[in-house]
Amino acid sequence: MVGVVRGAGGLNGWLGLRFLWREIRVGCMSTKAQAILDEIRALPPAELQVVCSEIRRLETRRQGWEEQMAKLREMQARHAGSGLLSRLLEERAKERARG
Repeated sequence: MVGVVRGAGGLNGWLGLRFLWREIRVGCMSTKAQAILDEIRALPPAELQVVCSEIRRLETRRQGWEEQMAKLREMQARHAGSGLLSRLLEERAKERARG
């Protein structure tokens, strides 16, 4: 499992980017994740820039998706109980009519 915490200042700095390994602080990391991070650290500057651009693009996409999901959850929460009160009152009225 990998825990990633972004540093302040975004992914910019050296040639418009910070070195990825300076930007990302990792809590606990699997052996495979460590190997991938080591490969990224060894990339030449041009390839590192491409990788960082792709990471930014994916992060932007993920944030957009999370915003849409939050809106959907909010809408579902607003409408989830809309019919519950009326159904409860109807059930109670039926029980009173029976008893």
